[in-house]
Amino acid sequence: MPTIFNADDLAGLLRRAESLRPDSPRQWGKMDLAQMLAHMNVALEAPLGIVKLPDESNWFLRTIVKWIVLNQKPFSRNAPTSRNYKMVDAKEFELEKQKFIGLLKSASTNGLAGTWQPHVGFGPLTPEEWGRLLWKHADHHLRQFGG
Repeated sequence: MPTIFNADDLAGLLRRAESLRPDSPRQWGKMDLAQMLAHMNVALEAPLGIVKLPDESNWFLRTIVKWIVLNQKPFSRNAPTSRNYKMVDAKEFELEKQKFIGLLKSASTNGLAGTWQPHVGFGPLTPEEWGRLLWKHADHHLRQFGG
């Protein structure tokens, strides 16, 4: 399964992110492109410990949903979004895009030996699980905007 810790998998995500343009068409969902990038940025900042989000986990999320999300390929369109990750305010596309690229590189560099914070819904994840989850999440949203 692809992971942000594999150089080729990471390079593919970065290439797709670089290809995004302010007018890239949304295929599904409610967020515009800049909001989606801001959403991705929070999703990268939380496991890296840059931001602290409230715990939303419960038994069902930590077991059943976690297993489905980590093993399902790919994420389904219009999957529910935690309130901590919803973006409703206007965002600046180029700023969010460059931040996303930098955070994705930082997460990859954090690597298998790095420190990872628990997921807000799934609880503690291994570095391997974080690598797969972050790749899948980025892939999902890049596909959302044709990237």
